[in-house]
Amino acid sequence: MIVFKSRFIYPIYFLLLVVTSLFSVFFVFYLFVLIPQIITEGDFSYDDFWFILIGMFMFGYFTAQFNQIVVTLRFGIVITEKEIILKDYLIWRETNITTQIKGYSSSYYGYKNDIKCLIIYLKDNRHINMPRYMYFNYKDIEPAFQQLKLPFLGNELFVGKYIISRAYRFDDVAEVDKSL
Repeated sequence: MIVFKSRFIYPIYFLLLVVTSLFSVFFVFYLFVLIPQIITEGDFSYDDFWFILIGMFMFGYFTAQFNQIVVTLRFGIVITEKEIILKDYLIWRETNITTQIKGYSSSYYGYKNDIKCLIIYLKDNRHINMPRYMYFNYKDIEPAFQQLKLPFLGNELFVGKYIISRAYRFDDVAEVDKSL
């Protein structure tokens, strides 16, 4: 019997896919059409150098950022009385992750740390990010985790790691004893 099934907001994810695709196309166009055209015109100036450098940084960063978002925020979950099934909406695959879960945490990020996100930690150091704006029934996710007695690892704030990813606070936590 299904205890909880996340209701994924498909239009937001579709919009993220479209924006990611557009930035990817712009970046490829910039690399393979505009830059060679600027270089082969013959009069390569200091301004042209900065135009190329800033454009590569801008299109490269936004393309990488949106790709990271699309890859990270593509999951939904189905919780039954005995198992948790992870639904991958990018490649339409379902995986039973019940035995792979280390625990979950609560996180905030955004300009004012106002976007709440639940993070499921898996034993193989993968993370399932579940931000509030991607689910219609977000408020029901945490009570479903508590009903299944998933270990709550704690709260964490967003801490950037490298340029487009984040550091996870509970990566080094050993598996929590579920019998408590």
